[in-house]
Amino acid sequence: MAKLNYSRQREAILDFLCHTTSHPTAEEVYMYIRDIYPNISLGTVYRNLALLVEHGQQHSSHRNISHHILTTEHSLIE
Repeated sequence: MAKLNYSRQREAILDFLCHTTSHPTAEEVYMYIRDIYPNISLGTVYRNLALLVEHGQQHSSHRNISHHILTTEHSLIE
């Protein structure tokens, strides 16, 4: 699997996920990240969430993001 290139937006998404105890929807992630990066699109958030899952990025709590899945309701659940 190829290494992901660094992205400030992806880093902000990962940071948000690492510091939340809930399972936010993609829209909730988007609303938070939009305050930091006003030009980010919801599609960008979805693509980055999918990439993080695909590449098995780690939470700071050592829980694997790939343990979360995107549902058809567009939310992250455990």
